[in-house]
Amino acid sequence: MLLALLLLASPDVLDVDPVAGPYTQIRSAVAAASDGDVIRVAPGDYEFFGVFGKSLTIAQSDPVYTARVTGSIRVQNLNADQTVVISGISAEALPFSGDSGLTIANCRGSVRIESGIFDSESDDAIVVLASDDVVLTDCEGRSDYFPCIDTTDSALTLVGGSCWGASLFDEPFYAGSQGVTAISVTRGSLFTQGTVIVGGFGGEENSSGFYCTVEPGPGGDGVHVHNAAFRTIGSSIFGGLGGEAFWCDPAESGQRITTSGQSTVTEYPGDSVALDLSSDVVAEGGVLGLSAFGSPGDSILLIVGAETTRADLPAYIGDLHIGGSPGGPRRVLMGSSPAQLQLVMPQLPTFGTDAIFLQAVQLRQHDLIFSGPRQVTILDGAW
Repeated sequence: MLLALLLLASPDVLDVDPVAGPYTQIRSAVAAASDGDVIRVAPGDYEFFGVFGKSLTIAQSDPVYTARVTGSIRVQNLNADQTVVISGISAEALPFSGDSGLTIANCRGSVRIESGIFDSESDDAIVVLASDDVVLTDCEGRSDYFPCIDTTDSALTLVGGSCWGASLFDEPFYAGSQGVTAISVTRGSLFTQGTVIVGGFGGEENSSGFYCTVEPGPGGDGVHVHNAAFRTIGSSIFGGLGGEAFWCDPAESGQRITTSGQSTVTEYPGDSVALDLSSDVVAEGGVLGLSAFGSPGDSILLIVGAETTRADLPAYIGDLHIGGSPGGPRRVLMGSSPAQLQLVMPQLPTFGTDAIFLQAVQLRQHDLIFSGPRQVTILDGAW
């Protein structure tokens, strides 16, 4: 009954398959899709694509194999009532293109990126600009020469995953250079939950005979915060190691967190809360398995909503990304952490499809600690 009350009008499903079609490229399906449609992507290799001013769900159809984009993924110009979800798709920017693997820019609505790996040789792996509500869940970012993430004038949440600054220890041209900061935050805010963040390793020394001609470079910082707010719980943050040295003095490691300007840093004690799903796409009548993890023994609730938004809750640890209060009618008791729950998906009209958003919240003494949001797409059997 809870799920049935949340289901609304059904969008269409567009299938992308590099061999069977009907669409052989993700970008052609995006161009053909209407606001709110679902794009189901088969494993394979694809060219770059962008989503501009349109609500879409783009999800890999097979969780075992990989959908890979050679080129960049861009999400831009969402209105406040629009949401883009991209799940299970990775991207590596073309060499010498100057592009990032993932760029999110000028979005007033919500952007949800799940289970993707993003790489770039000639720019940051991930760029977030002037966007109000971005969540990356279980994603990985790496760049050959730049930061993993550069976020400016945005509200960004990282849930799980890892982020690595560029390491220069095996680059002779960069002998003595400092390793690259993993995440650069300028204005706006960053919140990380259970994320591994590592600054890049410094460049090696340059020696001539038995002499040190160029000292090795220091390691890169984990996170640099400039005129911004950084909050974190349960994350492993490290500065990169200093460059290796034989004839030279060893270089210092980078700092975990550095600040400049008017910045604030809050590190909450304890573990983050994680919400895992058995699948991102479920057939009508199918069973969705959920698992939530946090501090053992504390109660965990599941919040279910028909849409996602961002609500700042400064008294709590984390943000509520689903509309409605934690004590509202959409909550379900999962039990004590670690907790499991199964939800049966409702029946849909022929060729119907819909989506629900899920977020776990743990009651830990006087705190509420939120997991990141997750979306589940429900499809009628006719698809």
